[in-house]
Amino acid sequence: MILLDQVTKLYRGDSHPALDHVSLHIEPNEFVFLVGQSGAGKSTLIKMITKEEFPDSGKIIVGGIDLDYVKKRYIPHYRRRLGVVFQDYKLLPGRTVFENVAFALEIAGMSNREINKTVPKVLELVGLLDKAKKFPQHLSGGEQQRVSIARSIARQPKILIADEPTGNLDKLTRGEIIDLLKKINDFGTTLLVTTHDENIVNNLQKRVVTLKDGKIVADQKVHGIYRLDGTGRVTESMQTPTRRIIRTTELGKRPMTPVSVARNQAVAAPVQVARPVAADSGTSVANSAAMPRRRSAKPATTPVNARDPRRYRSRRVI
Repeated sequence: MILLDQVTKLYRGDSHPALDHVSLHIEPNEFVFLVGQSGAGKSTLIKMITKEEFPDSGKIIVGGIDLDYVKKRYIPHYRRRLGVVFQDYKLLPGRTVFENVAFALEIAGMSNREINKTVPKVLELVGLLDKAKKFPQHLSGGEQQRVSIARSIARQPKILIADEPTGNLDKLTRGEIIDLLKKINDFGTTLLVTTHDENIVNNLQKRVVTLKDGKIVADQKVHGIYRLDGTGRVTESMQTPTRRIIRTTELGKRPMTPVSVARNQAVAAPVQVARPVAADSGTSVANSAAMPRRRSAKPATTPVNARDPRRYRSRRVI
């Protein structure tokens, strides 16, 4: 559905490229989060897909269309195949909710009859059918974002790009917008969402692509989490225990943390039991402790030395 092959973009006056040989393939009906710090290249990648910027090298194919062969006068027609949701909504203040959504259909050349039939269905999908006659300034931030989403999906695009759709919203409204995007994805639309909200990314656990310094440093296909370093280390806010080594005894006792192991090292050394000696051997019981002992098949019931590799085994716990 979306293919970027070794795409590079260097802005004039910059010493480092905004995108540095980026390769990415997004399948149809995928829900993909694009994350990264400010200046990582997220906005540039979005502008490459919407053909607001042109790559210095590389290949971009969107919906089977090679963007190298899309002439300048046909770019508006190409963009109508995409749905784009902006962080600042970009609604027309002098038009009602109904008219804002209908405007996108008017540009696409749809008749008034088709518009009057389509707009109510779209507004019902986003839960704003009762606000159809209101103006944007009379709506909350979340409602304005819903109007922006309704306008973007009115033409039923196969690809929907959302650039920070929850950046200006409160926690509850952010969840409502993401639920709406999930519903749109369930209808078969491919979604590419840029965000800085790690809670949303971690809760959905969709595919997560991480950009850093113009390069893709991580691409988590499934169960993705929000991480910006690309090293496999999660962020501190997730509060996930770090990987550590613990020890367990042969006797099936409860796991012993490194602290408890250190304490057990101070316990008295293992008791050495003298081996019984035959009466006619001529060897005293006192000297029998120096003789080699046979290893007992029964585990010792007394405390054992934590450093003895025969008595302990190691395992990794995440």
